[in-house]
Formats: sequence, C-alpha cells, structure tokens
Amino acid sequence: MGTSIIHINPYDNRVNVKVEGSFSERDISAFFRKYTEEVTLIPPAEFAIEVDCTALDYDSPLRNQLLEKSYERFKEDGFASILFIVLETFVPLPPSLKEKAKLQIPEVQIKVV
Repeated sequence: MGTSIIHINPYDNRVNVKVEGSFSERDISAFFRKYTEEVTLIPPAEFAIEVDCTALDYDSPLRNQLLEKSYERFKEDGFASILFIVLETFVPLPPSLKEKAKLQIPEVQIKVV
C-alpha cells in the first residue's frame, strides 16, 4: 500500500511531498485527490515542490506511472521548481524524468542520495 504526506510550508514557499510504499491505481488516485485539495490553497508559480521518494518501493510496477504523472501534473500546475529526491539504487529512472535531468531543465532536478 502506498502512502503520501503533503506539507505546505508558506515560510519558504515550498511544498514537501513524501511518497512511501508500493502504489496501486487506487493509491495513485488518492494521492492526486489529496494533492489537488492542498494545492488549491496556494499559487503554485510562487512555490517549489520537493518530492521525497526515498521510501518508495522501487520494485512497484506502478512506480514510473506515479512519478511521470506527478511530474506532468506539477509542471501543468506551474510550480517554480520541481525536485525529486531518490535513492542511488533507484534505477532506472522513468524515461520522462531521465530526459529532463539530462537536458538540465532549470525547473526540474533529481537529487540522488
């Protein structure tokens, strides 16, 4: 079962997201419902979003779907910057995220820990 925590920090204009476990289709839908509720409270263009993926089950078949959909949604919502924090063992990265990292698009970063 996948879980998520979403925290908006208005003091440094940052949205902190933590995703954990193995996400099912239902978990992904629940994540985006929760995300939508939280993000309607802020102007995303004034905020950075950081997604901590270090506790995400990397063997989950829906892992890439979750991360790619998240990236597309964050981009669509217009966040000032997007940071995915992943473990070094997180291989391979989803293709869309890998391409963004290669291109070094300023608003998208991947931090390997």
